[in-house]
Amino acid sequence: MLFSSWNRPLLYDEFVYFVAGSLSPLEILSVIHETTTNVNQGVTGAYLLFDWVLMQAFGAEDWALRLPSLVFGFLFILYSLVFLRHKGIGTFGLTLFPVFLLTQELVMHYVGEARTYMPLAAAVVGLLTYYSANETWRCSPAGRVTGWSAAIIGVLFHPYIALYWPAILLFGYWTQHRGRLSGQQAIRTIVRWSNPAMVISGVLVYVSIALATWARGRATAFVDPFNFLPGPLPVEILIQNFYAFVPMFAAVTTGLALVVSAAAVFLPDDAALRRETFRLITEPLVLFVMAFALAFIVALTSITADFWIFPRQWIASTALAALATFWGGFLLFRRARVRSSSRGRITASVLTAAVVIAAGGVATQQVAVLREWTMRLPMDQPDRSSLAESLERVGTLSDGEWIEYSQVNLDQGGPVWPEFRSYYLDTDWTQFVLQD
Repeated sequence: MLFSSWNRPLLYDEFVYFVAGSLSPLEILSVIHETTTNVNQGVTGAYLLFDWVLMQAFGAEDWALRLPSLVFGFLFILYSLVFLRHKGIGTFGLTLFPVFLLTQELVMHYVGEARTYMPLAAAVVGLLTYYSANETWRCSPAGRVTGWSAAIIGVLFHPYIALYWPAILLFGYWTQHRGRLSGQQAIRTIVRWSNPAMVISGVLVYVSIALATWARGRATAFVDPFNFLPGPLPVEILIQNFYAFVPMFAAVTTGLALVVSAAAVFLPDDAALRRETFRLITEPLVLFVMAFALAFIVALTSITADFWIFPRQWIASTALAALATFWGGFLLFRRARVRSSSRGRITASVLTAAVVIAAGGVATQQVAVLREWTMRLPMDQPDRSSLAESLERVGTLSDGEWIEYSQVNLDQGGPVWPEFRSYYLDTDWTQFVLQD
């Protein structure tokens, strides 16, 4: 709950979802159809519809607005723990992993934002868990629920699932069958491994939603896609995949632990052990490289769509990179313990201390931020009558004014003000332009 963003002031990207709560059932469907090619460009409309349902049920509440991301954040962690358990990570590692996630700011930040990023991360990790497990578990009720739920979330909530699903399928197939099949036999096995019923259902739903929403077109744009990137694209992707709230002490101690572990495994003259270690860490290394490649492809889609490249667009890759880093690191430390029990205990202790220290700093910072937001005084002015008067006088408002009125509504609670219907219904969205 540290990343729940409880009582945080409304962001612009959340505001466009909030005001939709004022619409009627037919109006919200029409708005999704008409705006997912301009102001809500590149989204499926599912998050907007879910938020509309929640605000119809609970009114102007920030927790209702952000609830989908909180739910998908929980699923992301659950899927991750199941994946790690299948990879042989025991109780200690599974306990440490949520603590490790506290340091993964680019992923965890979006647990508390009403945007489509957390559903994508959850869906991608859920599919990774499903396709990387053995066939016995995949055919169990838990396996079927994991695979189908992740697939449904992905196709409903984010277009990028079309990039990640095939890559994850191939990665999962490779981890379970590498070196054992080739040629036509491999193709037949891949098709069977994919779960054709799930894939076909996913494709049909994905294409249907795409044709009704984001695939119909995009806004006129005059933007520099690299405007928000401080460095070269490959460097920024790598930095973001490693990005974390890590104090210098924790970073140094983690680096030392890695060096000691690597030395314990690779320096002794034991070729068989070295080969076995390389085999063990190959899979997490491949997963990390795959995450990087997919993030690069996502960036290319932004360029071709005349849209800005934002690091948050790589959230699914960053989630995969975090899993790969923890998984590979844990295997390396375990191998160090096998080679030298005393050195293994030292490296495990150093790593645990580094993660706990880093996570403790993040937790302290998040508690302070939540306390600051909780102490924020509610906005009393302008009120609903002022909004109605402004709309009657000038017909429309600036984005800043819309957000200010929306924040007042959230602070006061109750139903979403019907005057917000004007934002969507009284605007010619065909004239919407993106520009730097």
